Parts: sequence; structure tokens; C-alpha cells
Amino acid sequence: MRRFRFSLPGALRRKPRTTRGISFYLGAFAVLLSGALLGFYLFFPTAALQARLEGEISSRTPVRVELAGLNLLFPPGLGSQTLTVRPPLPDERAYTFDRLRLRPLWLTLFTSRPGVQASAGLQGGTIELSARRGGSVTGELHRIPFDEQLAPGSSLQIGGTVNSATLLSAFPLQATTESALHVQLGAVQLRGLKNVGAAVDTLNLGTLTLEGSGKGTALKINQLKGEGGDLAVSGTGTLLLAQPLQRSRINLNVTLKPSPRLDRALLDLLELLVKPARDGSYLLRLSGTLGNPVLR
Repeated sequence: MRRFRFSLPGALRRKPRTTRGISFYLGAFAVLLSGALLGFYLFFPTAALQARLEGEISSRTPVRVELAGLNLLFPPGLGSQTLTVRPPLPDERAYTFDRLRLRPLWLTLFTSRPGVQASAGLQGGTIELSARRGGSVTGELHRIPFDEQLAPGSSLQIGGTVNSATLLSAFPLQATTESALHVQLGAVQLRGLKNVGAAVDTLNLGTLTLEGSGKGTALKINQLKGEGGDLAVSGTGTLLLAQPLQRSRINLNVTLKPSPRLDRALLDLLELLVKPARDGSYLLRLSGTLGNPVLR
């Protein structure tokens, strides 16, 4: 009796062998790519890049920067343990940022305006920044404590927390650059009042909110509002930016309305500066420069 034998066509019989060949080449390519990436990360000249970055930033801006622990990230990017920014004047305060991360904006790499994004920590808070070709910049700050002089050379200190801040602008500023600014400060206190003759040392200002917009170097303060403190604050004004920043011209009208819990000594001091209106509020006019403000 003749047996029936079934066999596949030759093309189908060879397919597993072809599949094994493709798998072999894909595996070899993956190994080669992994080796190349490993070599790139192991032998990348981070020390030379760190020195180059410090020099470029210092030569293009008025500040001096110092990087520590520069390293490559995966996915591709740059990281640094700390970044210290030192202002041009030796008596001005330096700031140290930690956990610096710098990566490309992947979805913009195939457009005409590629960009990068950066993030860092500052005094327990966070900063996020993105920049695109052409100079457009977006920045955000969250939960950053601050404690600064009210003005250069002043004995008054202002402190609190930057709850949130957002800036939409461009760098460098051009005449056609449009900017928008939003800042909210929490638990704001003005300290050192005894140095100017007050019986108490601290004035609580509560939560301060500032909304601004502008074009070029002219910034309009659309709203300044303070709630929950010893004084209710409201105001508007203008700021004309200049270099250095202390030379920027300011013109600000601020209305203060004391709350019942305001210390009487501070109220008496306020009445020495300006006479109250019929509703019990006080109008202050601030002009001059940021480095030398004049109260009228």
C-alpha cells in the first residue's frame, strides 16, 4: 500500500531559517547600540564640558556660575548636583540650586523652534524653565522661601514664601517682546521696624498677589493685592527695566487700609508718613529706582 506524505513548499520551509537570521541581526544591532551608548556615557568628557559651560555663561551674562557634579542623564540630558550663581558685586547674595536637570523638549526637535527644559531645587522649593529658539522663555516657581533686604542698604527685611510664580517672556528683551507675570507670596512679613523707630519689630502682610504685563522693557503692574495681614494692600503702577536691575525705574501707587489688629505704634508711624483719607486708608506713592526708591 502506498503511503501519502505531505510536505510544505520550499519557500515556507525556509521561513524559520530566515526569521532566525533577522533575529540574529536585530540582536547584534541592539548589542552594538548598547555598547556605543555605554562607551559614550563612560568616556564622555564631563570635566571639559563643565568648564566650557561655566565660561560661556559667565561671558554672556553679568553673573558668575559654578557647577558641581556634572553628569549625563538617561534619557539623554545633563544633570548637576549643584549650580551656584554669584552676582557681579561681591556684597550681593549668591544662590545655590540643587538637582539641576537639563533636557531637550523632544516634541520640538523636529520643528523650526527646538527648545530645552530645565528644573532645579532652591531652598526646598522647585524651579522649572523652558526656552525655545528665538528667545521665548517660560518659567515657574513653587514653594520657595525667601528672606531679603527690602532695598539695598535698608535695615528692613522682607520674608515669606513664593507660593507660585509664572513668567512668560523672551530673552533678551526686544521692543516687540510681550511679557506676562503672576506672583503669589504667602506669610509675608516685614521685619526690622524697630530700627526705624517703631515699638514693634514685625508687620504681617499676609498673602500678596501681583499681576503684571508689558511690552519690551516697560512692565505694567496691573494689580497688587494683599489679604489676611495687618494691612489690606491694593495698588497699580509701572516698572521700566534697566541694566543693572537696581537702575530700573519704578512708579507705584499703593493704598493701605489698616485692620483692627494693627499695632497702634505702627499706625502712628504710618501717619507720620502720610495723612489718612476719609475712609481710613493711606495712599503711598513710590518712585525712583529699585536701588533707591523714594516714598512720597
